[in-house]
Amino acid sequence: MNKPRSLEDLRSSYRAIGKKLDNLRMDAAIMVGILPLAPGRRVWVADEIDWDDPKLDQLRETFFSLLNKHHRLEIEIGRREALRDNNYPRWLAEREAYGWLNILGDESNDWLIEHGLTTVTLTEKILRNPKFLEEVI
Repeated sequence: MNKPRSLEDLRSSYRAIGKKLDNLRMDAAIMVGILPLAPGRRVWVADEIDWDDPKLDQLRETFFSLLNKHHRLEIEIGRREALRDNNYPRWLAEREAYGWLNILGDESNDWLIEHGLTTVTLTEKILRNPKFLEEVI
């Protein structure tokens, strides 16, 4: 039977995968011509990378597999910290709030304004009433 990994071990893996993802983003940016930067450009952002570009076929599967592992670790770390800090209900409420706003995408700010909420007050509403979103939607 496997012993559960420590929180610090999970954090270490999370950081290591984050570094690998950063390196893959740099490689991808070079492969699609974002880097080196064109004259007059000072910065670039990872969102500029079109992962559907055929030039990235050799990186795509690895990148998205690592991205998925990174996300799962982030959730597990957050869950364990919330349990450790006796803050699990709030963590669940935050996940639900941000999950909903993520679904709304670009319309999330308008939805919050329309309902007189911020991300913090939305979390509080969900914490006090777990059916809040069902009732509002």
